[in-house]
Amino acid sequence: MTEQIIFKLGSRCPNDAALTAGFEFAKSAGVPVRAYFLEDEMLIKASRYSFSNEVRLFGATRGLELHELRRETKSALRAMSREIRRRSNDMDIETEFEALNGDGPARIRDASQQENVFVLGENQSARQLVRDFKQLTEIGGLRGVLMAGPGARQTGGPVSIVVHDMKAWKKGLPLLQSFLQMATSLRIFCIGDIIDHGEDLIASFDNDFTGPVDVLGLRRFDQSRLVWEVERTKTGLLFAMPSCPIIEGEKKLEALLRSLSCPLFVSL
Repeated sequence: MTEQIIFKLGSRCPNDAALTAGFEFAKSAGVPVRAYFLEDEMLIKASRYSFSNEVRLFGATRGLELHELRRETKSALRAMSREIRRRSNDMDIETEFEALNGDGPARIRDASQQENVFVLGENQSARQLVRDFKQLTEIGGLRGVLMAGPGARQTGGPVSIVVHDMKAWKKGLPLLQSFLQMATSLRIFCIGDIIDHGEDLIASFDNDFTGPVDVLGLRRFDQSRLVWEVERTKTGLLFAMPSCPIIEGEKKLEALLRSLSCPLFVSL
């Protein structure tokens, strides 16, 4: 069972799609939220070196002022704290907000060794999201990671599930069931022969979901077809079962995040 939802935040602007999906999942699963804001210590340290100088008019330079960086970081921290508190109050979810500095990386590592779900809550490029995802999952212990690419705007609507074998389905099902309250309908994309077990997949929900469920078959994984279906049905969340082919290879995952119009949840 997931212990808590961890929001990984920082000085970049928040990603609205990721935050919305993360809070909806926390509400659906009935688990608390812990938001970690990582103060950009590396940027502050970089201000002491010559390569961080800003080039000004007529070639003059001015070093990045340490107090300016700290002020901007504190301003971003306060804004992010207000946003998290607002969402927490609106949805009546138990939430803790904590700023991390020097011990931030160690705290993130500790949290990623537990049965938590991480939400990458900043606006980042697809490449940076993949890097963060890889760092979080290399340690082991996490239940899943939720992230939204630069084009993700859609959060309401059907939940689309991608599965490639029955073992992965059984492993990811408990976490998937936590998402069911936020779904208006379900679409299951079966890769390979698991399409023959479509009725078994639907039956495994028991009475946890009473809305419409469609099962579609893809004899082999076709990322373009998947993205097209997500767009066509205005999918609100794409849920990847454990060891799903869509996350095999950093380049493939990066391309998917760049193309998706909804958040992606990867079950581990």
